[in-house]
Amino acid sequence: MAIARSRPNRTHQLDLTVEQTRALEALDTFVQSSEKLYLLTGYAGTGKTTLLQVFIRQLRQRGDDRRIVLSAFSNKATKVLAVMAAQWGLNIDAMTCCKLLGLRPVVDETTGKQVFRPDRQQGSQIERYDLVIVDECSMINEEMWELLVKAVSDLYQGTQILFVGDPAQLPPVNEPESACFRQIHQRSELTEVVRYGNAIGVVAEGIRQDLARPVLPRFDTDTNPEKTAGCFVLPRPTWETLLLRAFTSDAYLANPDQVRALAYTNRRVNQLNQMIRTAIYGENVPRFVAGERLIAMNPCLDEDAIALPTSAECEVI
Repeated sequence: MAIARSRPNRTHQLDLTVEQTRALEALDTFVQSSEKLYLLTGYAGTGKTTLLQVFIRQLRQRGDDRRIVLSAFSNKATKVLAVMAAQWGLNIDAMTCCKLLGLRPVVDETTGKQVFRPDRQQGSQIERYDLVIVDECSMINEEMWELLVKAVSDLYQGTQILFVGDPAQLPPVNEPESACFRQIHQRSELTEVVRYGNAIGVVAEGIRQDLARPVLPRFDTDTNPEKTAGCFVLPRPTWETLLLRAFTSDAYLANPDQVRALAYTNRRVNQLNQMIRTAIYGENVPRFVAGERLIAMNPCLDEDAIALPTSAECEVI
């Protein structure tokens, strides 16, 4: 079994590659134009986040105070964007696509599918912004795509949307691919991996390169000389011991995103979750423990509204 361990987060080096510089110039041309939509693609480690940071800073440094909002389809991705903006020291709003458009997800009683309905408590906010940056756009389904495009098309002002994502990441539920990757013709693609210090990104790149091959990828131990970062291929007992040590560490208590365990089957995921829960809280504990992190396996409803969508994370209080 493999463990990918990355170096601790450090301040991003903002020196751009030639490819990133071209993409930056294209983004600048886009925001100065009358075009409504633009797409920035690139897989793990190609520097999409760094490019966005440089792009926004460049706008601010030249006195461009256009109103920018960061958005994503899921609550989890939106929270990541909010943290990222704070780390950049930029005063930028972050909200889900639903909140941006004044919508709430509900379950259609006829089909049982999730749909979006106007939120009576809060209207659309998209007209407040000049530039909407939608991250993780691979998750944008057909309905949300149409709602976003219609929203900016109906506005008299020149609100623009920059979609950012990776077509190799998870597509929308029950859809082969997000319409973003098919419908937007103005685009830039990053292909050069620059985040070499991130072992997870390097492993992900290797898997991606094998998508079109008929055999499964092979993983070998590949670390730095100090053995503090890289990919470690370990026997299962050793892997499980290190996994439980990581989940009971001070680093995990301080940052729940410090470590994740991935498995191929739901059965193995459930087994690992039980092992981790026992290691943290002990045997024979209540079903819910204060401070415990949960993830929704199905939509959690409050009357007809979806309070927690599938895969949403929450904490017991």
